[in-house]
This record gives sequence, C-alpha cells and structure tokens, in this order.
Amino acid sequence: AVMEAWGFVYRTNAVWDKLKFGPGFWFRGQLELLLVGVKGEFSPPVAEARFSSVIREARTSHSKKPECVYEMIETMFPTGKYLELFARNERLNWQGWGNELK
Repeated sequence: AVMEAWGFVYRTNAVWDKLKFGPGFWFRGQLELLLVGVKGEFSPPVAEARFSSVIREARTSHSKKPECVYEMIETMFPTGKYLELFARNERLNWQGWGNELK
C-alpha cells in the first residue's frame, strides 16, 4: 500500500537471513524483506546481474543493512535512483530517509 501510494509498482522481493535471531512477540525475528518497486518503464536486470533471492549475512548494528545488498542493487540497476528507508548512514548516489541518518 505504501509503494502504491508513493507511485511505485511492486515487482519482487528478497529475504535477508540475518543468521541469528532477535526479539519478537510471535516469532523471534531473523529475516528482513527487501522490496523492489519501480516507477515508469523499467526493465528487469540483465541475466548476468541477477542474484539469489536469499541473502545470508550476519546482522550487525540495529537497522544496518549488509554492504552486499547495496552492491547487489547497484549491479542490478546501474542507472537507477536508489532510496533506503530507515537509513543509518549516507551513501554516494543514494537518497536516505530516517531519523538516525548520519
């Protein structure tokens, strides 16, 4: 619903297996979803730039994504515009949004 409200069309997702679980009320959270949405005409990545939909990297500090996720996105969509919600740090060529952005 948020993607649609912002003018994006949902295309697919990947899951980040953090390799260890955290707190939770129903399940002990170990996974995080990475959603891919597009605006306008946007083709899927070329075959050589497609990755597994499961990313296995240990979590580190709160809300910090693994470096490989940024690299994957930049490889898959080399001419894209990049946005990270709940970003912790600024990154070259990315727009970051979050109240703890440094």
